[in-house]
Amino acid sequence: MDLLSTDSWDDSFRDTLSTLRKQRFIPSNNWKVGDYVNVLRYEDSFFIEQNLNGLFSAQDLNFFTGDNPLPAMTSMDGHAHKSRKVPMKDFLTQNHVMTDIVDDFFDRMPDELDIHLDFSLDLCYEIAVQLMGFPEDDGTMIYEQLQHFVHNRIQKCMPLFELFKQMYKNPVGLTKVTAEVSNNLEEFVGNMFLMLSGIFTLSSAIELLFLEASKNDDQLIDADDRFFKETIRMWSPFSHQLRRSTDRWMGYPAGTVFANWFISSNLDPDKFEDPHTFNAQRENLNNHFGFGFGVHRCIGRQITNVVLSRLVERIKEYKWCALDYNVVYYPIVYVNDLWVQRSKR
Repeated sequence: MDLLSTDSWDDSFRDTLSTLRKQRFIPSNNWKVGDYVNVLRYEDSFFIEQNLNGLFSAQDLNFFTGDNPLPAMTSMDGHAHKSRKVPMKDFLTQNHVMTDIVDDFFDRMPDELDIHLDFSLDLCYEIAVQLMGFPEDDGTMIYEQLQHFVHNRIQKCMPLFELFKQMYKNPVGLTKVTAEVSNNLEEFVGNMFLMLSGIFTLSSAIELLFLEASKNDDQLIDADDRFFKETIRMWSPFSHQLRRSTDRWMGYPAGTVFANWFISSNLDPDKFEDPHTFNAQRENLNNHFGFGFGVHRCIGRQITNVVLSRLVERIKEYKWCALDYNVVYYPIVYVNDLWVQRSKR
């Protein structure tokens, strides 16, 4: 079964993974990457991510395929430059721009709305504009360019390349942090693309947070950061990553491409008890793969943490009802047409 094909993705996908997980490894073929092996269990996913830049590599995979000119990116935690740590978390916690934007958007919300169209995307773009120093009038262009990037049509993203080159010369806000961790212009451009592509997964996480708030009001009343962490574990907005082995592993030769399915690992009953049940009090909640693990963890996860942490504080002020929604699993997990209604407690 080619899990990387859009034909495989539907509302029963999570159930499909539960069945397939019993087989551990599933060889497949995809027109884009050729022969590859699906990795579906937590212990195997953890081992692969733990051994990146060693037994496994991300080079020339994921966003680095075909005619994509981007080089391998660094981690925003500075793992690729162990002599220095980039204080991204410190920068974000000291900068109140994001929490102010969240509060402003939340205070202007109507009591009934489409979260995707009326809240999450606009909130994420405003954060990108304010925090990264984008010109206000480039908002539409950035949105269209990032859609090309997410769908791996890098050759159509030249206007955004040019904008990044200008920002490299005069970095402001978060681009200063990105410039510090990047050794050269190409690496800076690559990091900026990944940072901004996080807009889509952040937007997805916001929508899923509202969905779970409507389903779990009993846990929402006294919620803290564990509420959004459990949401990310349950849904894994960034579902998988591709890795290539540099040596023989589990009977597969060096050079084998592995599709590491975080969405499956996060629902592995051998790691998370009763994994399909929302439980914000899980003792091992911090072990989820929502942001990956190790040197290739999501470079924008600190942004997601700050935004979702503030949103939980605001969301729990109300009761929420999901009027209609449809979960879409490709190319990232998000909630389509999520209409919610809120009422005062």
